[in-house]
Amino acid sequence: ASRDKISEAKANFVLRDVVLLLPRRTEWGDFKLAIDGADVATTIKINDQGGPLLVDGSITIDADNLYDVSLAISAASGASNDLIQGVGLFGRPGNDGKIRLKYSGSLTELLGGNKVKATANDKPA
Repeated sequence: ASRDKISEAKANFVLRDVVLLLPRRTEWGDFKLAIDGADVATTIKINDQGGPLLVDGSITIDADNLYDVSLAISAASGASNDLIQGVGLFGRPGNDGKIRLKYSGSLTELLGGNKVKATANDKPA
């Protein structure tokens, strides 16, 4: 297996009490990351586990180190004004109240290797 490619991955993580510290302390809550993959692609599913930032989506990385990010985010009822305003910076919510984030690009580019133009689309679906 090549050193710069993911060949196999399987794991589950829970990130607890995630907080953005700057510009002001803003609590995000808890998140579960479920990683599953092999030579063809690795997928990281991300879901909130309660808290003020609601997240549901995935990140997929293929054998060529190209990634696709697809997330739906929103602020929970009772979230801080800072979090509500911060989430709003990503776009307008769809009919379900969630903002859809879609990004794609190259991990190789992000890590300083070959240049592949990344694309971003954060318009609501």
